[in-house]
Amino acid sequence: MLRGLYAAASGMISQEIFHAVRTNNLANIDTVGFKGDIPTFRSYFPYEIVRYSKNEYVPIGKMNMGSRLDGTYIDFREGKIRETGNPLDVAIHGDGFFVVSYKGGEVYTRAGNFVLSKNGELETPEGFKVQGERGNIVIDGKEVDIAEDGSIYVDGELVDRLRIVDFEDKENLRKIGYNLFVYNGGNVPQIPENYMIRQGALEYPNVNLVKEMVNILQATRTYETNQKIFKMGDETLSRAITELGRVG
Repeated sequence: MLRGLYAAASGMISQEIFHAVRTNNLANIDTVGFKGDIPTFRSYFPYEIVRYSKNEYVPIGKMNMGSRLDGTYIDFREGKIRETGNPLDVAIHGDGFFVVSYKGGEVYTRAGNFVLSKNGELETPEGFKVQGERGNIVIDGKEVDIAEDGSIYVDGELVDRLRIVDFEDKENLRKIGYNLFVYNGGNVPQIPENYMIRQGALEYPNVNLVKEMVNILQATRTYETNQKIFKMGDETLSRAITELGRVG
């Protein structure tokens, strides 16, 4: 009986987490450069059931105490790229991340909806400086052209080149807000071989609206099912305790 309660309770907790992650994906359906999260689960205390027959143990099946969160992984697949016509909007088609300065270090993003500061420096909407091969990128002119390799021309003159880096172990990238990623691994960022910069375009989320809505609905129904099972188990256990007390 208690085993059933534990399994139902863990199922409810798992579906709450699943629902929260998928709801966050849905909430960012229009966030430039957003990468969806994928929650994964594993069995809680799995074990094998056996029966003793003819002087030997015979496996008859497996049981577990429910499920628990195994991890939440970032889906780094490329999102759909849409034209905007804004010369400061840039998208990466292929591998890689833009490099941005953040609290004395560098972080990474796929969101290329850049703006100019009062000093003419290229930055994110939150004010974090976009990094080129020469450091902060200064746009001092009227006409801005960004080539497919990231080279930046202002009024026809080459001023810098966007730093684009990539990682073999993307599992060590962690979200820190503002659509930024921090790298916690031990490898040196590499220049990707397969990428192209598209000026006047933005990469939108790799989140599928219909799929996320279906996932949320499924999580709600599964949660309700586990809730009913938990309630039934609790009522049955209460009756058993009451009857046991009467026998005594």
